Amino acid sequence: MGLGGGILGLRRYLVFLCWSPIFGQVVTAGFTAGVPVTETFESGYSFCESGLTARTVRYTIGPALDFRVFGPLRGEIDALYQPFSFQTQIVDCAPAPTYIHTHGSLWQFPVLLKLRIPAPVVKPFIEAGISVQLAAGVTESQYNLVQRTPVTYHLEPNAVPGFVAGGGVEFHFRSLIFAPEIRYTRWFDQNFAPLGEPPPGSNLNQLQILLSIRVPPQHL
Repeated sequence: MGLGGGILGLRRYLVFLCWSPIFGQVVTAGFTAGVPVTETFESGYSFCESGLTARTVRYTIGPALDFRVFGPLRGEIDALYQPFSFQTQIVDCAPAPTYIHTHGSLWQFPVLLKLRIPAPVVKPFIEAGISVQLAAGVTESQYNLVQRTPVTYHLEPNAVPGFVAGGGVEFHFRSLIFAPEIRYTRWFDQNFAPLGEPPPGSNLNQLQILLSIRVPPQHL
């Protein structure tokens, strides 16, 4: 199943969850967008006198689902998308200087438990949970001074788990719910290590500034 089919399946799954009685009646759905604060890759390394230039795309976005668990506890499920790309230069470990361009998509699927503190207008909350980071659609194009025609490789998807913690505030404005927050993720392993020699690889520590905008159940 391709990436488009996966997104369509995810949308259908979110719609099902919105109306499923397992979550009771208080369910809000919308999207989360934000800015990655940390770099996507750890690029400081020396491997065969190689060099890596990574580009961190400063946005992430995806659907979000928030639901009541019990009392002040709520749950949240997100699917966040962030593209990435980097350039690698290999000097000594190849017959000729070799240049590699790599690009793909990083998906995050955090499942969070949130404690919302009751307040009249602005409701602070803290959160913790687990997440999975999926590297998908990864493509490498290699060329050198001898073989100038690029050779393209498509890498298999790879996933790593992580721990999530964060906090923010939630408030209503007109018919929408806004929830800005700061979220930290500690990944248990590097997701994608070019050349198979960590580092470089995906950053084990991730800090994001996010904004969730959701619709109350009566407006779904």
